[in-house]
Amino acid sequence: SRGYPAYAGAELATSSAHKYGKFEASIQYAGADGDISSFFLWKPLSERRDTYWNELDYEKLGTKWNGECKMQLNLISGMPGPSGHEQLVDLPNICNEFHTYAFEWTPDYVRY
Repeated sequence: SRGYPAYAGAELATSSAHKYGKFEASIQYAGADGDISSFFLWKPLSERRDTYWNELDYEKLGTKWNGECKMQLNLISGMPGPSGHEQLVDLPNICNEFHTYAFEWTPDYVRY
């Protein structure tokens, strides 16, 4: 396998739905440009036109900024959707070391 890992990607998913709560993960994002890395919550079937879209993301953007990974927070919702509210945030070393990321989702607010 020319020195590359034996896997190309991974996803952890649950078959149960959660309306609100706190969701947390310890992540070191992929450091190469073109590698998609994210920690996200997604309401099943949100991609359908007849379903309200709900999605929260910690999303690593590429390394075009002097080789540094950048973090974008996304709150995407709507019907028909999606309508996004993206924010680029300055979080250092997201691709060089593990950090703990969390969403707290309540009926009144979302906290990253």
